[in-house]
Amino acid sequence: MKKVIKRIFLGVFALVIFALGAGIIPSYYSLEVSDYEFENEKIQESVKLVQLSDIHNAEFGKENQRLLKKLKECEPDLIFITGDLINSDENEISPMLDLIKKLREIAPIYFSLGNHEIEYEKRTGIDLTEKLEKAGAKVLEEKFVDVTVKGQKFRIGGLYTVYIPEDYEVHEWGNAKEQAEFLKEMEDTERYKILLSHIPNTWMYYDTAATFDLDLIFTGHAHGGQAILPFVGGLYAPDMGYFPGRLSGVYEKGHTQVILSRGLGSNTEVIPRFNNIPEIVEVELK
Repeated sequence: MKKVIKRIFLGVFALVIFALGAGIIPSYYSLEVSDYEFENEKIQESVKLVQLSDIHNAEFGKENQRLLKKLKECEPDLIFITGDLINSDENEISPMLDLIKKLREIAPIYFSLGNHEIEYEKRTGIDLTEKLEKAGAKVLEEKFVDVTVKGQKFRIGGLYTVYIPEDYEVHEWGNAKEQAEFLKEMEDTERYKILLSHIPNTWMYYDTAATFDLDLIFTGHAHGGQAILPFVGGLYAPDMGYFPGRLSGVYEKGHTQVILSRGLGSNTEVIPRFNNIPEIVEVELK
């Protein structure tokens, strides 16, 4: 009887170890492309956009060759990075700057700062924006640019922090009035408007996305909930706490599409990434 119990125990233990390995290992080393298609009357010819978010100094293959190969296969017209390319407490960031240089060979890059970039600059006094732009990315922080791609006119803006309307509590980050003024200026165009914004909370839970006339918002920061549990969703997300629910995919806010990426890395959290494949977001506008 003791032998039977021991075998059952060992079998269950082996099964648990296998399940954990099957859920954790791919969550750090695999890559997945999530495809979306949106139609808009402002778009007359298809344009392909790719979003990378929350890389956190992660490398996929030597010098990120596997990541670069996936990106080339997507054949993007524009590449968006929505923050946390680096870890704020690490000093060696040259591999990530080299990644920017190689990505720039694929398509133009637009970069929105994440909390780790901002914390890194405060800790070191280094102008990271200057380094990123020298490597080949256009950094947007409460800025927008007008660009034309394949004859299609876009306005692309970046806003790390989030604006919450006056009838909601103003978040501790940033100045709500300045953010609102920036968004009002950005929306004043007939171009297709894309906002890169690292922090997703207000876009998901409040009416901010519907308050302003924006077409598409790319965001990240939540790491997909870190560990994704069946029938539950994410286990934990920064600034959202435990059991925040679904934390990836498309959120419809009025006529605005909000895309929340699971990101690529998350080695800054105590909870391991589980059942959460690193994600490249690919959007085709038609």
